[in-house]
Amino acid sequence: MTELSELTRDERPVVTRDFVAIVMTQMMFGYAISTFLLLPKFLATQLHGTASQIGHVSAIPGCTAALIVPFVGSALAHCVRCCGCSSIRSVRPSTGCR
Repeated sequence: MTELSELTRDERPVVTRDFVAIVMTQMMFGYAISTFLLLPKFLATQLHGTASQIGHVSAIPGCTAALIVPFVGSALAHCVRCCGCSSIRSVRPSTGCR
């Protein structure tokens, strides 16, 4: 079997493992965003939520992200210092500090 780098541009397959991973990731982000776009409508029509309740529910992810960012940043910085990871891509949850 030939390597992808050996093939000419016209011979390379479009659907590769990396391509499928990117498309699936984009699809999952689309699903996540669409639930946040549809959530207020669902709360108003099905659960008869007030504007205040819908606002509180919609604010929870943003507030949670703002509160957790300093902890994630310091944990990532600690792991980079401890494990010698040079990029975020190489940091995995299973990697323990030595």
